[in-house]
Parts: sequence; structure tokens; C-alpha cells
Amino acid sequence: MEEHERNPLSRAGEQSQALQILLNFFRGHPTLGKFYVYAQRPWLDYRIATLTERGAPPTFIDQRSFPDENAAAHAVFVLRVESLGSLR
Repeated sequence: MEEHERNPLSRAGEQSQALQILLNFFRGHPTLGKFYVYAQRPWLDYRIATLTERGAPPTFIDQRSFPDENAAAHAVFVLRVESLGSLR
């Protein structure tokens, strides 16, 4: 969790093998219903939504907003891990 929080978008290109395996596992899930980062106002305000049908407006999971993409991306990661039942 801490490793992902430090570098959620892996822009530096450094991730442990264990984190890479977990992220690849998440990427392999079906698209519909998947959490994603929505840029409400790019570079200023980000929210978490779920993917629904193509062309549909975003479906936000709650009222939270994040000041940057990194914070939102890590929140999505935490939600995905929690959906596995790993954190309670």
C-alpha cells in the first residue's frame, strides 16, 4: 500500500514485482463496473467513478474529490484492494 501511495501512477517506472503483479491482476478485470479516476477539472479536481456503458455520463461513487491525479489514483487502488476483501 505504501509503495503505491508514494508512486501511484508509476511515472518513475519503479515498482516492485509484487505490486506489478497486483496491478496487472486489476487491469485484467472486466471493464464494466471498474473504478476509475475522472478529471472533473483537469489538474484541479478529481473524483472516482465507475465505468458503465459507452457514452454514459460518469457514475460517481461518492462526493469525495481529490486535489491531484495521484491522490485519486491511490484511492482507486485502495478501493480495488478492499473489493478483494484484503483490507477491513
